[in-house]
Amino acid sequence: MKWSIHLFRLFGIRLELHFTFVLLVLWVVISSVLYDGVGVIWERLLGLFIIFTCVVLHELGHCLTARKFCIEVPRILLTPIGGIAQFSRMPREPKQELLITLAGPAVNFGIVAIMFVLAGFSTKGLLPSGGLIETENLVQLLFVFNLIMGLFNMLPIFPMDGGRIFRAAMASKFSYLLSTRIAFEVARALALILGVLFFQQGHYFGVALFGFVFLAGRMEYHQVRDAEEIGNRTVGDVMRSHFLAVPCEAKVQDAACFHPGFEPFDFVIIDKQGVPKGVVTLSQVKEAMEEDKGEEYLDTLVEGTVRSLQAQWPLNVYASSFRKQRTLHPVLYNDRVVGVVDTEAFWKILRGRNRQLWGIIS
Repeated sequence: MKWSIHLFRLFGIRLELHFTFVLLVLWVVISSVLYDGVGVIWERLLGLFIIFTCVVLHELGHCLTARKFCIEVPRILLTPIGGIAQFSRMPREPKQELLITLAGPAVNFGIVAIMFVLAGFSTKGLLPSGGLIETENLVQLLFVFNLIMGLFNMLPIFPMDGGRIFRAAMASKFSYLLSTRIAFEVARALALILGVLFFQQGHYFGVALFGFVFLAGRMEYHQVRDAEEIGNRTVGDVMRSHFLAVPCEAKVQDAACFHPGFEPFDFVIIDKQGVPKGVVTLSQVKEAMEEDKGEEYLDTLVEGTVRSLQAQWPLNVYASSFRKQRTLHPVLYNDRVVGVVDTEAFWKILRGRNRQLWGIIS
């Protein structure tokens, strides 16, 4: 949100402009002045306005259809490479995803069809004579851009519209997670092939575009994978329950005297009021003893930011932040320490389970 500019609302949806869009406008102005003269600036800017008006209409097709299925759409973000609609949730029903996805390209093809009818069922004046990318006027730009945008988005490269349609088709036969993985793997192969072809032809914008599409697809696949694994679990479902509460004045050698006989095992450091101040693992204690730190206070071994979590809290609220952490969190229930969440171990388990899942189904 902090990198975007709020323009206005359409059907209650915030339309925002990413700050990099300003760079695109500057590039259009500067390149026009350097190569074609000041006289073409307004025509180029008007062409840019037409293009991104069509992008907004495309995204509105998705958004308004999504609302039919009670999916909220807070905003549409415009970037130099297109528009991004933010949904409150992604539809899991294949039919819903199919209809929502098709609505976007349908808007572009609808504009093409209307212009074709108004032109007397002829492409004369609508298609440029020097090639599709060499439009000679704004009418041709409007026709060609919508035609290309509709066709381009139908490529089966997830998370583009064609990739979502492919995922929806797979989801009618397989699980949502497996369907997403298949769509992502197909998209990865196609994005690599097309990226190489664009690179060989010197079209570096195309290389960057497919690189962005690949990264967006991988990010969404990870989100789906994690959501499927996490489900309705709570923080308490993933905590470790083998721990010992020790006072703040405890030293490393005090913890070393305790021999549970197994690992992982944690020491939760608490103050006089019983409030957790940090967590230290048994392996950290052993390493500290080997380094002759037995006389140091145990809380000096605490790593990272300490934040206590409640056992009954939904895990999906915190799981995304766990990915970037390597932290031990005390877990409370009714103000009493009941366990420890190890964020690094949590994601190792999650990745391992998903690798096992893919190994079985492939």
